[in-house]
Amino acid sequence: RRVRDSNPRSPCGDCSLVNCCYRPLSQLSIRKSVYMKITPSSISLVSFIRRHQWLVLILVLATWLLFFRTSHGDLLGDDALYSTRSIGMLDLAFTVIQPTPLQWYDAYPWWANLSWHDHPVLLFFIQHLSLSISPTEFFAKLPYALMTLGSVILMYVWTKGLFGKSIGLLAALLFTLDAHAIYLGRTALMESGVMFFILLTFCSWLAFVREKKYWWLFGLSLGLLLETKFTAFFVLPTLLVYTFIHARALFKEKRFYCAFALAMVVFLPVIIYNGMMYADRGHFALQFARLFHESSPWQLSGVNEFTIRNVSAFAQSIGQSVSFPYLFLFVTSLLYVFAYHRRLAAWPLLGLLFVTIEDLTISTKGLSSLFIPVIVAIAFHYGTLSWQRRYRFVTAGFLIAYLFLFTVNSNLLVSPSGRAGWWHDNGGQRNYGAAQLNQYLDTLEATVPDLGRFDQYDVLKIRKPSLHKYLLANIVDPDKRDVLNMKKIIVFDQNILWFSQVWLFARRGFYHDLAIFSTIELPKEARALFSPETVYFIRATEFAPLDPSWKQSQSPGQWEAPLLAAGLTPVLIARDDGGIAFKVYTITDPAIIVGYGFLRQ
Repeated sequence: RRVRDSNPRSPCGDCSLVNCCYRPLSQLSIRKSVYMKITPSSISLVSFIRRHQWLVLILVLATWLLFFRTSHGDLLGDDALYSTRSIGMLDLAFTVIQPTPLQWYDAYPWWANLSWHDHPVLLFFIQHLSLSISPTEFFAKLPYALMTLGSVILMYVWTKGLFGKSIGLLAALLFTLDAHAIYLGRTALMESGVMFFILLTFCSWLAFVREKKYWWLFGLSLGLLLETKFTAFFVLPTLLVYTFIHARALFKEKRFYCAFALAMVVFLPVIIYNGMMYADRGHFALQFARLFHESSPWQLSGVNEFTIRNVSAFAQSIGQSVSFPYLFLFVTSLLYVFAYHRRLAAWPLLGLLFVTIEDLTISTKGLSSLFIPVIVAIAFHYGTLSWQRRYRFVTAGFLIAYLFLFTVNSNLLVSPSGRAGWWHDNGGQRNYGAAQLNQYLDTLEATVPDLGRFDQYDVLKIRKPSLHKYLLANIVDPDKRDVLNMKKIIVFDQNILWFSQVWLFARRGFYHDLAIFSTIELPKEARALFSPETVYFIRATEFAPLDPSWKQSQSPGQWEAPLLAAGLTPVLIARDDGGIAFKVYTITDPAIIVGYGFLRQ
């Protein structure tokens, strides 16, 4: 008679299958040792998937929501500027209202490498590593999509440690189906990175509370969080107040202060940067200058006072980011948690309090962090209800199905359908043709190697050694711009959204030294410097990403008029929904070029 093996995880000597052993391990044939040598990693992976199959399914769903057609979404806001700067680790805002040390000093000071004028450099450096593979929309968004996936895991680990496995899984699923969280993960905005490090800090804090040997992990995570974005500072009062209420003994623990000291060491480069800037310029970096209402060269408002107007703007931002049923569910969950589980409610309540204060006084961009306490409250509420099991499954099914449809409709469809606030939010990633135009310009660079070169930023590149590689190879005198090889130039519509201009055109002008100008950057006195033989004119239509109407100029229309009269046929750049966003004219007729005033008189 066969006896069941005492080690059921070992492979069977007869059939070589795991969990099929009905003989003692000593009686297994020699084939057992062979399989044990070649498959331990696969056995571990299978074992992990079996133990965490629901979490794996949630991660598969999150991966699909994050990466499906993600490269089709345009970079239309700060993500365009951040991505352009990350390519070369460049502290330059491409605007006169935000000057940087690169523009102030003839020789780039050593301390300017420790941080940047508006944000710390951690997330820029992470994105830089991704963009070094390929400077495309996909790789600009890749690190933030991966950090959002990591946030799903960290949400599970944290809430599981607080409330148990079932609530942890529910919190991870709610985070995955949060339309705003998915939107941030599908863009190159910093907020998804901030959420990742917030959850990492919460997980490491929980590990430290339970085992003091993890003090270094907590300190390192907190320091990295502070290096992401200054709006993450609200985590400090959340942790301190929670510790004072529920873990007061930690204030007598030496390693508690060692953890905060380590965090300050990690944050030290930003401290040195601000100290040196204040000593040399008389003000701190941009965000601290706003906080303290300092006089600075940046044309930005200071921190807001707590007013009814701020409350209204805050409520409007929430209404544009979440569905009304989801908001109602959160309010009821928060009331339930506060009424019946006040001790455990401290996390969502404190997080909600300090994020709200931040949003009301600084910027509603920190609104993304609000969804962490929201998800915790809803998951805890539903996970502790004493309903019958079948009712819980039915209501959970309806909730999950609704959130799934809401998230897909908001982020994945070309054009959301239904009423905003009920079936989709007012955010979401959209395509206005900028991604397609970027692909066209990449193809143009690859197929037309003799495009004109013109270094508009040579003076700035000379100042920082790491930017020297972007200088034109044939520059002899740094103070004299190269005007050679200007036979083929690119001119674009100045009415295109400024952020899109930075990613599409300023990026190529800085890193590729292309002769690329807007219709406003070519006054007649500058046109006399060169005699182009070919002009690629990019005209935006009403379907393109455009600046607000009050900023728009009639100049691009005046450029297009003689082209229409001459009967030139442009290349049409279409959006995902079929609308024509851009028209690219290739002008080779000398008569038209002379009419624009390019040729020397």
